[in-house]
Amino acid sequence: MQSYITILFLSLANVAITKAYSYMETNQERFKIQTPKSYLSQKVNPQSAKFITIDGKEREWLSSLYAQEVDFISSYLPRIRIPTLHDFDLAYGIWKTGKKHSKQQVIIALGSALGTQCNKNLNTEWVKIVLGEEVDYTIMSANRDAFICPFTDIEKLINFDTQGFLSMIYNNFDQDLKSQCSK
Repeated sequence: MQSYITILFLSLANVAITKAYSYMETNQERFKIQTPKSYLSQKVNPQSAKFITIDGKEREWLSSLYAQEVDFISSYLPRIRIPTLHDFDLAYGIWKTGKKHSKQQVIIALGSALGTQCNKNLNTEWVKIVLGEEVDYTIMSANRDAFICPFTDIEKLINFDTQGFLSMIYNNFDQDLKSQCSK
């Protein structure tokens, strides 16, 4: 029963997100990165967004987050040596029942895991996006027309008490990148 509720919730969320993207595409001058958070990818008016290649210190910091990924997964699924996003989704479900990590630690571990998998498999890279006063770390496609914000997306979905979202975000981003390539 709970899986049907989760599927229904994800379907409704996907419809709401699609409508939000449609609104953003027609009202790009009002587009803000924080509303809504990126789940699939976003079309950005190049005049309103500034993408910045991350520097050495930021790259080191993002690389150091791998230790938090390992700590998180080993705390909940100790037998997993090479975790997949599905494993992180399972570990998140276990975390919800006995929280050994803070919410912020979970956001960082899962965001890092999502970014790592995208960069490893989807020809993407970490960049910063600046929109007005807002700054976020994003995973950007090679042709720079699609991106996700792993930390922000995960924070939003944790607040919604959603499960199975890492695989969902990754698969939706992968499909969006493939559709961008076919245009």
